Amino acid sequence: YAPIYKDGAVAKVMVIAKDVTDVKVLEKEVVEKDRLHRQNLDHLAQLSGMDAELFTTFLDESGQILADCDAAVAKLTSDASDHSAVDALFRAMHTLKANARIFNITAVQDVAHEVEDDLQQIRDRREACSEEEIGRIVRGEPLDGGDDDAPSSLIPAVTAIPKAGKPAPGGDPAPA
Repeated sequence: YAPIYKDGAVAKVMVIAKDVTDVKVLEKEVVEKDRLHRQNLDHLAQLSGMDAELFTTFLDESGQILADCDAAVAKLTSDASDHSAVDALFRAMHTLKANARIFNITAVQDVAHEVEDDLQQIRDRREACSEEEIGRIVRGEPLDGGDDDAPSSLIPAVTAIPKAGKPAPGGDPAPA
């Protein structure tokens, strides 16, 4: 603010207001991107200590597990009451979680555990999945609709694992 004088007395007060909404939004985005970058660096640090052959084995097995998940989701999408599809998804997440634990890839382990817990809730109910639940499974969102800090999608968690270093068909590592 700034006083405006007339004849030696304050006649008016000038107030300057600035909308900082955009600045606050940008600050939050920077904090979130910084958190994600730190998380990615942590993941890379975990992977850098892993034996290349073991990592390749993990990627190959994970690819098959995710293909099995795709097939189970397709079955579930066509028949929401197909409990065998939910059971297959649950087993796949359990296996992926265990493999990730063996290879110390906590990002994938945490997501697989979260998805496994969600699927267990559906298994316990023994009812058909709702369209909303199927959509959340497909999108990798938590079934409770929660907005927690854990990653909520398996696809980004697994595809975020760098493929560099995986042997190419000729046996040489793929270029980074």
